[in-house]
Amino acid sequence: MKITFTGSGSTFTDEQKHMTQMKTTSHRETFLNDPSDCQWLLETALRSRNLNNAVPFAFQSFCLFGNEDCPTEILIYRDMHPNVSDVPARATLMDNGRYSFIAS
Repeated sequence: MKITFTGSGSTFTDEQKHMTQMKTTSHRETFLNDPSDCQWLLETALRSRNLNNAVPFAFQSFCLFGNEDCPTEILIYRDMHPNVSDVPARATLMDNGRYSFIAS
């Protein structure tokens, strides 16, 4: 099913609108909840910055913001299918290349 968005006299399909947004912003979000993806996060982004032991709970899902290789932010959730009201642990990339980890 295609959803059509209209505005400013132009009509876009949902795919075209998504591609336009991707070209105009560098902000990309990727939600992952497969156990192998959680293991990957522990072994790469968190371990390389010595944060693999900083997560205050066992987690089953996370959201990456930006590039996978060096995300600008990581939200980590306890549940595999978190609710909108769930509060994640947050790791934010600082100017010095390290993550500031905030356990919520």
